[in-house]
Amino acid sequence: MKESAKRPVQPTDFKEESRLIRKFVDDLLKRGEAREFLVKNGFHTPAGKLTKRYGG
Repeated sequence: MKESAKRPVQPTDFKEESRLIRKFVDDLLKRGEAREFLVKNGFHTPAGKLTKRYGG
């Protein structure tokens, strides 16, 4: 039987990841680009409604 190589488990620093996400969102809000980001990535329509994918 062929054995597959297992990748070592890397610990995830959730606090650091959360901090980075908060920083990114804060920057988007300060620059006024949050709405553009949401539309560009398909989270809601330009009219401000949720897309069908997210229950709209």
